[in-house]
Amino acid sequence: MMKIQTERLKRMFVEPRVSYGVFFAGIVLMAAVSFAAIVSGYDRALLEPTPVASLHDAIGETMTAADVAFTVNGFRTDAKGVPGLSPMPGYEFLIPAVTLTNNTGADLEMIPLLYFYIKDSEGNVYHPTAAPIMTDQLTGPILPGETVREEIGFEVPLGIDRPALYFERGTPGHPVVAVDLTDAGASSTTIK
Repeated sequence: MMKIQTERLKRMFVEPRVSYGVFFAGIVLMAAVSFAAIVSGYDRALLEPTPVASLHDAIGETMTAADVAFTVNGFRTDAKGVPGLSPMPGYEFLIPAVTLTNNTGADLEMIPLLYFYIKDSEGNVYHPTAAPIMTDQLTGPILPGETVREEIGFEVPLGIDRPALYFERGTPGHPVVAVDLTDAGASSTTIK
């Protein structure tokens, strides 16, 4: 019995059921379709984020993106830090305080490291980092209808030009919300 099964297995790999010509034509066809999709930009059109707010919304405004209400309540900077947790020379912590409300019908997984970043006027991107924050760092589900408020820390160069906090959930066709974090923000404070 074992010998019969072994023989069948050998034949399956040694004696192909599809001729080499048909196999090769299939490979060429798949390569041509992939090339056409890349050249036409079709794949980029599906994955481009959909902005739902102007690039520079203001602190205190509530924006809604994909049934998630998002507000930046204010921000603070900290050039000193705390023992064992201080910014690199020439850098400071930029710490926005955000409020998120889950208006979806399901749990919303909250992953600050993936959903938030800061971009400056030159297009440089800064991701969340360990910083001295005054609230607990939430990672995990936000239940439907639940509102959470937290601070998210970023290490940015001193004198960063026109930083904006971006929130995007990272799904295809996802909306992007951006809020200016400039000194014009009424709730900004600086810790020297």
